[in-house]
Amino acid sequence: MDDYRKVAIDKAREIVKKYNPNILIPFPFENILKEHEDVEVFSVDLTANGFSGFIAYDDTDGKFKIALNSRDSKERAYFTKAHELGHYFLHGEEIKNYKDGDKLITDESSVLDHPIMFRGNLSGNKIFERQANSFAAELIMPEEQVRNAWDVSGGDLSYCARVFEVSLTAMAIRVEALGLRNG
Repeated sequence: MDDYRKVAIDKAREIVKKYNPNILIPFPFENILKEHEDVEVFSVDLTANGFSGFIAYDDTDGKFKIALNSRDSKERAYFTKAHELGHYFLHGEEIKNYKDGDKLITDESSVLDHPIMFRGNLSGNKIFERQANSFAAELIMPEEQVRNAWDVSGGDLSYCARVFEVSLTAMAIRVEALGLRNG
């Protein structure tokens, strides 16, 4: 496993242990948001930008803004929220301390007029994006529970996707990453 993935997975497990010790599905994001008052989550139509969501730091109020595309499916928005929280926990300081010329931020155009990290159809090749994806997968589809669901269902991808309230695509990627599915 790559070091960047291990860091993300370890952080997600730490967050699960603290904010979801009973492994509730769907993940109770409200437990995080109650304690982290510097995070604000909202929905807005991001279709024109091609974004599923983004995170930006607004130094005027000292908050991290997480926007979710209001046009996305419930399952995609759920994963996106976990992904953007991954950026918050893993890359918050980089986002907060961003300065012009830094190469850490994926895109600089935003409905908030702040540098942002975003999740969209073209963002999967950046290390920060892959790290946020690994974090999100472990957060909302914990390895042990996915393995159990996979075994109980006899390897039924649709069943597992429904159990974890994620898209078929997200579940397919997860089971493949866990080595549960060949080909």
